[in-house]
Amino acid sequence: MILDVAKLNLSFGGKRVLNDFGFTLEEGETACLLGHSGCGKTTALRCIAGFETAASGSIALNGRTLFSGSLNVPPHQRRIGMVFQDYALFPHLNIAANVAFGIAKQPAAERKRRVDELLALIGLPDYGKHYPHQLSGGQQQRVALARALAPRPDLILLDEPFSSLDADLRTRLSQEVGKLLKQERTSAILVTHDQHEAFAMADKIGMMADGTLHQWDDPQTLYRRPATPAVAAFVGQGAWLTATADADGSVQTAIGRTAALLPENHHGTLRLRVRPEHLRADPNGKTNARVAECAFTCGGFQYTLQLDNGETLHWLDGSHRTPDSRIALRFADTACPAAFHN
Repeated sequence: MILDVAKLNLSFGGKRVLNDFGFTLEEGETACLLGHSGCGKTTALRCIAGFETAASGSIALNGRTLFSGSLNVPPHQRRIGMVFQDYALFPHLNIAANVAFGIAKQPAAERKRRVDELLALIGLPDYGKHYPHQLSGGQQQRVALARALAPRPDLILLDEPFSSLDADLRTRLSQEVGKLLKQERTSAILVTHDQHEAFAMADKIGMMADGTLHQWDDPQTLYRRPATPAVAAFVGQGAWLTATADADGSVQTAIGRTAALLPENHHGTLRLRVRPEHLRADPNGKTNARVAECAFTCGGFQYTLQLDNGETLHWLDGSHRTPDSRIALRFADTACPAAFHN
């Protein structure tokens, strides 16, 4: 374990921003704090960096306590690198000088060797004499990462680093940065509200809401076995169906029966989080839904369907259906959506 964050509490103006917040990070892992704007994820990152001071709790990095009670190590002594949303490159310095900024006290030959190594690592070996304004946004963000990596910190923190980039570049760059961090064997924490970035980069994802960490898990588990309704609602696309549990562990809904991940001591009416991949058209079934909306996407058609009981579902399919047309739906044979108490 390289990072141990335990029971951080922090309030601003009487509003609780972090509530018993904590997790552990293993060496070499890339983690992501994921959630809506205002959920506390950036505040948590700033506490780890030392830019904010929690009211209580503890932070330890590589076995060294950074914060606990009266002890609060200043940011520049924490051996933590930071990559910001706006890159924060020095416009009057060329790219090589920007990368070398944090290792200025090293011997010149060693410093040049490290800069050349990092420029090659980020795919910009011939850009050392360029200036930031001569680079694209994606190139500048890679330079910002190289600058953070130069002193070989114990941990890298990335605060919404791709939010100013277009969607395609954001996805590609998040994958590239994930690979770079693995090559450098550097542990990292990313903050984002974009689940595509999180799933592209992270070994572990911490889903936050209202200052509370609802789940800390690998991406597949977070998606397939959400621990709370807040996690289920945020991750992936889906809708809620009313369900009742049967003795065999399945649930009954308006479109039929399916296996489900049931909460402990389940009883009465449940809420079932149904995602598009849980649904299939049933050519032999009884029509039970109306096409309310249809939008073409590159992979097919995205539908909003209204069931006969008034509930709404989202569905993806390759066939085109016009609005107000009727369809018979059933659960996919492999469906196993998560259910929660009302």
